[in-house]
Amino acid sequence: MKKQGKLPKIAMFGGSVFLFPHPVKELTDFLKSYNMHINYDAAHVAGLIAGGKFQDPLREGVDTMTMSTHKTLFGPQGGLVLASAKDAEAIKKQFFQDLPVLITYITWLQRRLRLQKHWSLEKTMLHKRSKMQKR
Repeated sequence: MKKQGKLPKIAMFGGSVFLFPHPVKELTDFLKSYNMHINYDAAHVAGLIAGGKFQDPLREGVDTMTMSTHKTLFGPQGGLVLASAKDAEAIKKQFFQDLPVLITYITWLQRRLRLQKHWSLEKTMLHKRSKMQKR
C-alpha cells in the first residue's frame, strides 16, 4: 500500500477473547510513524480497564478507545468513545453536530408511542365498560 501512496488514515484493533494483553504500545509506536489515528476497541475488556486490572490503551498511546456499556461495565446498552483531550473537540464536532436534531426526534417519537399506548389502553377500557353495561 505504501508503494501506491495509499496508506490508511485510521488503524483499529481489539478483540473479543483475550489470552494476554495486546502489544498496544508497540503497535501504537509503529502506526504513529505513518500518521495514523489509532482506535482501540475495548468492548470486551472495558470493565477490566476501568477496574485497573487490564492494560490502559489510552495511557499506552492510542488516540481513541471505543466500548459498549453493557458487556463488562454492566450498564444499559450503549456506547462510549474516550479520547485524549487533543482529539475530544474534533470528535465532538464530527459526531455530535446533529445531536440536538436527533434528541428532538427521539423525544417526539417517545411521546407519540406513549400517546398510542395511552389511547390503546383507553380504547380497551371503554370496550370492557360497554360490554359490562350490556349485561
